[in-house]
Amino acid sequence: MRAAEIELLLPEVIRRTCVPGSPMAAMLAVMEGLHEPSEAVLADLPAVLDPLRTPERFVSMLSRWVDLERLAEADGGGIEPARMRLLVAMSAVLGRRRGTRRGLLDVLTLATGVEGFLIDEAVPGADGHPRPFHIKVTVPAGAADLVGLVGAIVEQEKPAHLTAEVVQADEAPAPAPGAEDEDTSATVLMPAVPAAGGQP
Repeated sequence: MRAAEIELLLPEVIRRTCVPGSPMAAMLAVMEGLHEPSEAVLADLPAVLDPLRTPERFVSMLSRWVDLERLAEADGGGIEPARMRLLVAMSAVLGRRRGTRRGLLDVLTLATGVEGFLIDEAVPGADGHPRPFHIKVTVPAGAADLVGLVGAIVEQEKPAHLTAEVVQADEAPAPAPGAEDEDTSATVLMPAVPAAGGQP
C-alpha cells in the first residue's frame, strides 16, 4: 500500500498531522516500504504456485501438497529439482495412473529423465512358470547410476500386493513377448499441465 492509501485508513484526527516533513508522514513512508516485499510476492502469486516457474525454495513445498515429497526423501533419493518440478506439474495425471504399468513408467521417466524402462509381469520362477504378483523392472543403460533411486520409486509406486525386483539392462533377459504394448509404453509426458478438461 502506498502512504496515501494508508493515510486514508487513519482516523481523521490523525490524518490532520500527515503533512510533508512531519513525523507521521515519515512513519507512513516507512510502512509503505515494509509492505513492498509482501505486495511484490502477492502480485506474482500465480508464478509462485506454478511448479515450472516457482523459485527453487518452494518446489519442496509444492511437492508436499501433491504427496510427491516422499519420492525425494526415499532411500536412494536424489531427484534433481528440475525433474521434481515436472513431477509436480504432472501430479494430477500421475495420480490417476498410479498403480498401473503406464503410471510407473511415467514416474520413472520423469524422475530420471531417461526413457526405455521395461516392466516384465511374467517373470519365470524356479518351476519355469510366471511368478504370481511379481514384476521385474529393467533399468536402461542410461540410468545405470540411478538404480537405487529407481528401486525406491518402484517400491513406492507399485501396487502394495506386488513384489518387485530392479535389474540393470545387461543383467536382465528380454521381457516376455507382448509384455509391452502401445498403451503402456514409456512415452515421455509433456512437461506442462494439460488444459482443464483435457485428456492425458
